[in-house]
Amino acid sequence: MSKTTFTATFGDQTFTRKSDRPYTHAVSCKRNLAAAFEYAAKIDPIDRKNHAYYVRQAANNSFYDWETPENIARQRAIAALTADEFCQQQIERRLSDVRAGESRGDYSTFLRPTFHSSRALAEKEAAKDRAAGRLEVTIAEVTSN
Repeated sequence: MSKTTFTATFGDQTFTRKSDRPYTHAVSCKRNLAAAFEYAAKIDPIDRKNHAYYVRQAANNSFYDWETPENIARQRAIAALTADEFCQQQIERRLSDVRAGESRGDYSTFLRPTFHSSRALAEKEAAKDRAAGRLEVTIAEVTSN
């Protein structure tokens, strides 16, 4: 049984998929740069939990057997910081990561799309992606050959 090639175009990017199943629509997302910067600039509650973990590890001198001396030294250095200092470091790291992604073009390209057999299924998938909050979601019609 021969497979049909389906093509979806998002901006200047074209994606194809070969399948026996019929597809009419595709959903793709772009990362949202403004949302990424907004998230990166906030204190993530997990940062405080991670800092507390490193403080406990250093205080009890309880490190895993497989940890390298460099990793243990890094954990001790984190434990020597206040929670606020560690959180600020994490914010700076996340902002740096977003800037690096921006320079690589991570926020201007579409991610690999999902293909759907109906507009209704594509809308359902798009709604899930939009609910994730940090994505620009687009639905495109699929062509076949």
